[in-house]
Amino acid sequence: MPKLSPPKQSEPQVAKRQKTQTYSNDDRARVLDLLKQDRFDSFMLYDAKGSDLYEKITATPEYYLGRAEKDVIDRFLPTLVEWGVTRHILVELGSGVGEKTHKMLPTMAKHAPNGNFLYAPIDVDRWALEENRSRLKKLHPEIKCEIVQGLFEDGIARALQMEGQKTILFQGSTLGNFKTEKETVDFIKMVMGHMGSGDRFIIGVDTPPIPGKKGTDYVHDAYRQSTGGYREEFMMNILDHVNRRAGLDFHRENFKRVTTWDDKKLCVFHNLEALREHKVHSVPDGKVVASFKKGQTILMQTHHKFGPAQMDKLAKAAGMRVSNNYMCDNQHFLWAELRVDGDYADDSRKISDSTMYENEKIHDAPIAKPQVLKDRDTVVSMLKHNKFHTMFFYDAKGSQLYEKITQQPEYYLTRTEAALIADKQHEIAPWGKDSHILVELGAGVGEKTHKFLPAMLKGSPNGKFLYAPIDCDGWCLEQNKERLSKLHPEIACEILVGLYEDRLKDVKRMEGQKTILFLGSTICNFNSDKEATDFVAMVKSYMNPGDRLIIGVDTPPKAGKKSVDYVHDAYRQSTGGHREEFIMNGLDHANRRAGVDFQRKSWKRVTEWNEEESAVLHFVEALCDQQVHSVPEAETLASFKKGDRVLMSTHGKYSPEKLASIVEGAGMTISKRWMPDNEHFLWAQCTL
Repeated sequence: MPKLSPPKQSEPQVAKRQKTQTYSNDDRARVLDLLKQDRFDSFMLYDAKGSDLYEKITATPEYYLGRAEKDVIDRFLPTLVEWGVTRHILVELGSGVGEKTHKMLPTMAKHAPNGNFLYAPIDVDRWALEENRSRLKKLHPEIKCEIVQGLFEDGIARALQMEGQKTILFQGSTLGNFKTEKETVDFIKMVMGHMGSGDRFIIGVDTPPIPGKKGTDYVHDAYRQSTGGYREEFMMNILDHVNRRAGLDFHRENFKRVTTWDDKKLCVFHNLEALREHKVHSVPDGKVVASFKKGQTILMQTHHKFGPAQMDKLAKAAGMRVSNNYMCDNQHFLWAELRVDGDYADDSRKISDSTMYENEKIHDAPIAKPQVLKDRDTVVSMLKHNKFHTMFFYDAKGSQLYEKITQQPEYYLTRTEAALIADKQHEIAPWGKDSHILVELGAGVGEKTHKFLPAMLKGSPNGKFLYAPIDCDGWCLEQNKERLSKLHPEIACEILVGLYEDRLKDVKRMEGQKTILFLGSTICNFNSDKEATDFVAMVKSYMNPGDRLIIGVDTPPKAGKKSVDYVHDAYRQSTGGHREEFIMNGLDHANRRAGVDFQRKSWKRVTEWNEEESAVLHFVEALCDQQVHSVPEAETLASFKKGDRVLMSTHGKYSPEKLASIVEGAGMTISKRWMPDNEHFLWAQCTL
């Protein structure tokens, strides 16, 4: 049975553990049986020295797998953490000391139902499990841990009897170490046999070479190179380990390491090849147990590579389905989420308004959930007016794409607003008589605002200041708070997860004068002046005397200061393809949330500057006659002819006069304005 990264140990521990090992007749019988098949089992790689060598291999420059998997974890952890109705249990197969997993656990625990979370690592190595638990207790004493010692099948049987919804985690591309497809399928079947409704099986695998993204040599070098000689020693150490465990007399000088890539099988093979004819004996009786001819090989280890297609095939063969695939843009590593085939019950999944699991196949579900039906009604209502709702842009992938867009050279808005904040912050900051509360709408991770907070604290009465960011994405707010505590630990922060109107009710009850921030020209995304006015009126209804609302807006083109092309290029250009993908991802997200079947290949993105509305308009245009259906009911929801357009988003540009009209229409007054010398952006202070 394959084993994940074992614990790294000091040399004295290595020596101590090896001296206590003696051979067993069972191990000898197992080794002799494997030699008849010209192969070894990977469990023989992991004595104490082998574990230590493996840790060193993973730190070498050629071994990209650990870094690639970490990238997947870093990018998709916000999408993965929410699971379970009453309790979330993370069961990790072959956990070792859990170094990589420990970094994930606080976020998973925070998003568990009512904080009810348990970590259950499984490993055959008792020392590794005790070390795992000891480290976790020091790092995160609040997280409950129940270790399970044993082989995977025994451990899973015990762990999955625990009450609660489970995530079974199998990282490190260890699945690729099974020698045959049958062994791999049998392993997945074994895990499936212990899973209940609402459980999921997440498998991390290294992907095959991909033209233009991942060369064959890049994959092969991770195994055939041997920086520091660690790979070479790791493979030869198996002979020493076999000698001790099985009482044999392999001599490492009789073999050499041979590593090959098989393009058809998508696999790296590690073999030991005999350098001369020789025999292997049992110890101490000297009986010949095996004979080798020069050039004869023993298969030591396989490293199969699996892409989405291969994982889908394996899952189906085992009676499961792939419900999600998680890969970074370079596609170097894949986390595949498997569910029992026929189990489409997603009741256990907690879904926020802004976040959805990437590649979730909601359209496979036999019935639509109430939230899906509600979102479908939204889609149908939008399509009647050939418009799209911006909420469908911001699943996890959409949020990440938007962050990339804001970093592109053509997207001037973020840089311009940040410069305005830096220049005017000491004028803007002073507020309040008794205490000052800064409420930020749609705060996200707060990167831009954090730079502004020290000035706000300094300008608050007697230093009484609180930062209260609002967002419907709880993970973003947790990141916001964590970043702030590191940058400015002196600043108090109270995060408010939810929709604006719901959380502004709580804000209204807070004691102190508030500054409500609405930045990033987000107000300009409303499709009409009436919608923008209604929004400001809603915010006003939760303000008290002495509060203020600050709105940041991008200004329209102006002769000699800001050209139409400069404004338009921020949206029509698509450096890195991020803007293109952001718009099209909205269709994918609508499919998942609303149970519909937009086909992105049937649409193209069109971006226009509308002089009359002083706005950039984003459309998708139908490339052919088509229909959009409900899934799985297959009811026609909308029909489109070639050339028909759907308005995806509006990016209005507000002059001081237009913003004043909207604010006054909501019953408020603009009492102050701040603009840079080039007049590219505007902050307006609105009061009752």
